[in-house]
Amino acid sequence: VIVLNENGKRLWSRTYTGNGEIFYIGQCPDQRMLIVGNHWHAKTDPKGYLIWESPFSASDSIIAAQVMPKGEIRYLGFRNGEKMMFIKTGPDNKPITEKEIKLPELPKGGSEMILGPQKKLVVVFTMEQYQTINWISASGGDIIHSARIPDGMKIDQIKTDRKNNLLLVACMGKILVFRNNGATF
Repeated sequence: VIVLNENGKRLWSRTYTGNGEIFYIGQCPDQRMLIVGNHWHAKTDPKGYLIWESPFSASDSIIAAQVMPKGEIRYLGFRNGEKMMFIKTGPDNKPITEKEIKLPELPKGGSEMILGPQKKLVVVFTMEQYQTINWISASGGDIIHSARIPDGMKIDQIKTDRKNNLLLVACMGKILVFRNNGATF
């Protein structure tokens, strides 16, 4: 991991030896950082020195993570390649909740997970033939709402704008904007 300031100057770099590809680095409310790979996660101080690190269960492959405003952490991942799991931990990595997310079919993958309005997590799941955007309860891991992405669009990223509208960035530069009462295509 290499950390740069706003001018591109290198502040520090560290090498971590956890298994899996790092896909998420997020700042925690206490100014520490969460680093997440497919099979490993760690929390560091602002200079990158480890506070804690641990592997996920050997049967788990994590695909998304999100630090919550009070420091709790939410993860989504596959268990044994057969189930989609929601994992909730405290800032200290102590488990709070773990449950299976029931879906009509098992996704092949997912996008990054972001915190939407009213403490809902938002993630795009990629199924065999289509994608869905899903709003998940951050407290219990239940899917609150799921909507199929129009055929022919492939969502690559999800973001929010300054007005907290949800932006779905699709291939070929198309952007879907979800507002309070629906979607604009």
